[in-house]
Amino acid sequence: MLLPALVALDLKTGGIRAMRQPGSAFKPFVYAAALEKGMSYNDRILDIPISIPDPDTGLPWTPTIGRITDRSP
Repeated sequence: MLLPALVALDLKTGGIRAMRQPGSAFKPFVYAAALEKGMSYNDRILDIPISIPDPDTGLPWTPTIGRITDRSP
């Protein structure tokens, strides 16, 4: 699984100037869309597997990213 990241170095000192995963850049857009849809900043979303019916086939589709870990309370 590919996990991209950005590391900015200071060429004079060799010190790290910034470290960032690109996925973090999308968070403000996701949060803004959720707020526009009526969610609150303190709404709880369960981190559990989900299945969505495929509109073409009607069969369930379950998204996966690498290893699945159920973190539900």
